[in-house]
Amino acid sequence: MAKKGGMNYLGLIGRFFPKYKGSIGLNVLFMALSSIFSIVGFSAVIPIINMLFGISEESIQIMNSPASSSFQDIFDFVKNNTLYYLQGASLEHGTGYGLMIIALFIIITSLLSNGCSFLAEFFRIPMRVGILRDLRKELYNKILDFPASLMSKDNRGDLVSRTTNDVLEVEWCVNNTLDLLIEHPIPVIIYLITLFTISPKLTLFALALLMLCALIVIVIGRSLKRLAHKGQSERGTILSQYEETIGGLTVIRSFNAEKQASERFEEINEENRRTFRKLNRVLALSSPVTRFTVSTILALLLWFGGNSILSEGTRLSGAEFVYFLLIFHSIIAPVRGIAKASYSIRKQVASLERINKVLNMKDGQNADDQNGSAAVEIEPDVPAIEFSHVSYSYEDNTPVLDNFSFVLEQGSSIAIVGSVGVGKTTAAKLAIKLFTPRAGDIRIYGENITTVSAASIRKVIGFVPQDAVLFNDTVFNNIALGVNKASAKDVEEAAKKAGIHEFITSLPECYETVVGDRGSRLSGGQKQQIALARAFLKDAPILILDEAMASLDPKTAASIMEVITELMRSRSTLLITHDEKVAGMADSIVKLS
Repeated sequence: MAKKGGMNYLGLIGRFFPKYKGSIGLNVLFMALSSIFSIVGFSAVIPIINMLFGISEESIQIMNSPASSSFQDIFDFVKNNTLYYLQGASLEHGTGYGLMIIALFIIITSLLSNGCSFLAEFFRIPMRVGILRDLRKELYNKILDFPASLMSKDNRGDLVSRTTNDVLEVEWCVNNTLDLLIEHPIPVIIYLITLFTISPKLTLFALALLMLCALIVIVIGRSLKRLAHKGQSERGTILSQYEETIGGLTVIRSFNAEKQASERFEEINEENRRTFRKLNRVLALSSPVTRFTVSTILALLLWFGGNSILSEGTRLSGAEFVYFLLIFHSIIAPVRGIAKASYSIRKQVASLERINKVLNMKDGQNADDQNGSAAVEIEPDVPAIEFSHVSYSYEDNTPVLDNFSFVLEQGSSIAIVGSVGVGKTTAAKLAIKLFTPRAGDIRIYGENITTVSAASIRKVIGFVPQDAVLFNDTVFNNIALGVNKASAKDVEEAAKKAGIHEFITSLPECYETVVGDRGSRLSGGQKQQIALARAFLKDAPILILDEAMASLDPKTAASIMEVITELMRSRSTLLITHDEKVAGMADSIVKLS
């Protein structure tokens, strides 16, 4: 794993671990106990071989205590006295009795080992699902905190890919991380300690061979990470194409451009297929290569260890060598698990880096509160909104507003008019601190917006956009958006003022009716009326209407115009429009060109 990618990966996942330190501690404890009971159970192979092959152990004598406190001497003490008592039982009651004791011993140690393994997984599950929940929560909250300027130009399909496909990849990555850092290393460490105790020479030889596995992991892993990063990026492009096609289907059909759109999608889709074909082939290669390497290591170990015993180059007996091989073979599974987790993480770290890029976006209240924490105070005898020589350009330096000024007095109304693309909507977004001006000052009730919080600015402004955005929730919750603990009476009163109450009561569940994805069950006019009901319920002293009737038919627009007239009453209103009739509702007009 590349250093930079590894740092991002560990930083992104590791920072969630402290919250689950209790679960981690219990998981580590029971994994260690499971490994210890496995090793103890494996030791039964020594007396079994001695009994079945008639190897005499008459020289075994009872040991009153270990020769020292070293692990080696304690291990020899336990092994010696176990064989001593087992030999005595066999001599007194017969070999069959001794084998029965060994069988019971294996059953008990297996029960303890598997029981501890279950408890380790039991305490691991809350950590695994909890980390994923925490990551989703942080990612969602970060999206809520995104700068509006980025959201307006960033590829939404790519962002959706990061929050869906990439998060699913991260779910597997969390699981593999726990395998890599906790589940597999613990038995490997305990098995290695035992192997060193049995024969340091054989263990060092085995470790030298295991380095081959490590080299294979590194080589294959680098290729996996590169291909995975490319593949996930291409998936984001595919999602963008889907979204563009669904949103622009009418335009595509009206221009007979179906073939052109299909060919464009096919090119992107085919490139993604080639990338994932390479990725899966490399992934498929990793497992058989690892298995072949392990088989080769076992064969070489059998050759080296067997020759050492035959030439009396080691103090190991044949039974102890079999015990050594059994433990070494058992270490292969967690080592292979580490390799597999490493392979998978190499593939999934690309998703982690893409999510990390989102999480590392500029912080702040909606990413626009980089300055100011004070609250807006409504002062008399000062303008509600004042733009003074304001300039703004997009991040690619495309100018939108240049030296733009106007004053909206309290209780009055101004219409900002102009053709498409001259910056009318940008001015509205600057006023509610969704964008930050490149030059000039914007004041709300005399307060420079750089000195006050975005939340306090938005508290005194009711904003109705051109496209009414409704959420897949009830009518009640859509009207009460942003208003804590809104009463049913207040919501109904707002709906009545917006002229939508009678329609709502005709719905199957009235105010508890779910409006569908983006309000799909409602017409454009009904969605706009609900957006106006929000403004009535919020009852803010400043009202900004951004082309609130631009996409409506004349009949619906006429009825909503009456609602807007009522909504503007006693409020400071900024009208964004290209419609001269709508502009005529304002006290004065400012033209942008």
